Amino acid sequence: MASGFVCENRTATKTNASTVLKNQQLVTADRTAEQKLQSKQQNQLANLKAKQTHHAKLQQKLAKKLLRMKEAMKIAEAGGVPKGFEDYPLYGGGDDEVKQAIKAKLYKDLLELKPTAHKINAIASQIEKEIKIASSKITIR
Repeated sequence: MASGFVCENRTATKTNASTVLKNQQLVTADRTAEQKLQSKQQNQLANLKAKQTHHAKLQQKLAKKLLRMKEAMKIAEAGGVPKGFEDYPLYGGGDDEVKQAIKAKLYKDLLELKPTAHKINAIASQIEKEIKIASSKITIR
């Protein structure tokens, strides 16, 4: 009978060892999957932040362009010839015609920039939302 008990004990030990090994393998696989997921999420967040930086540069360029155009408009409204419009008086016409042509061109350019500004701002807002979502996914884990 003693040998039967030893045999059962060995079988139980083998089964326990097998279960422990399987559990360790599952834990290792789970950790590996978790690390891959975190790495993927961190890469995604880094890419979003790079996009955000790029769009911030675009917004700065647009803001500078708008500022230059507004300054040119002030000069034109004061009766001067803004930078970039020096050749307008050469086409002939009176001072009033030249001023009107400059103002018309500036208004047209400003109106053309408006949809671009809205689009850039909308994209920047969307990127900001995506960054918040990606950041929250990383911090949850």
